[in-house]
Amino acid sequence: MGAQNCCADKCGGEQVESTGFVSVGLPALGEHTATDGGEPALVKRADDAQESVDGGESLASGDTMQDKVKAFLRAAVVGSKVTLIKGGEAGEAMQRLPAIFQVSRDLQSVHFLDSSGDLAIPLVEISDIFTAGADGKEVFPKGIADGATEEELHRLLRIVCQKLRAKPISVCFLEASPESQQVFLHSMRALHRRASQQLPARKSSRRINGGGA
Repeated sequence: MGAQNCCADKCGGEQVESTGFVSVGLPALGEHTATDGGEPALVKRADDAQESVDGGESLASGDTMQDKVKAFLRAAVVGSKVTLIKGGEAGEAMQRLPAIFQVSRDLQSVHFLDSSGDLAIPLVEISDIFTAGADGKEVFPKGIADGATEEELHRLLRIVCQKLRAKPISVCFLEASPESQQVFLHSMRALHRRASQQLPARKSSRRINGGGA
């Protein structure tokens, strides 16, 4: 499948490669259901992940951030709507494309799905997530930073993957609201921490199963 621009720019002094929907060797989303253990196990994993979030922080609605992270995780496993931002480079028109953001049932990877396919990203490969509000417009490709409306800048995110990759990749997208953008950031922080803590155990398991040293 040919590459398609999600977004491309220099990040931290390195050229970040735009990518289309390229498989990274993870099982398909549906394959997680057979060994997932059902909804109770999923809810328990969501509870474990959101425990990493500061319990005292709350949003305008009065719900704590923990409550919102838990709700986000449950919804994201089914799939939540986002808007992918592609193009915006070298005179190319910026495109806003409807897509689905999904978290795998084992809470180890995230997926962006649109009509082109599935971009699967292991959580442990995510090196940073940028927002215009916290990091400035300059962390986004110029065409996207200039093409986004003022309202969209408050919902814009950029995920950058550099770990374990020869060429870093990134994806830019819009969350539904500024509030949901913040919930996304807190949720991803909790998920990334959880996945990183489990990484040594998963590596050890693969060595034992393979019979290697």
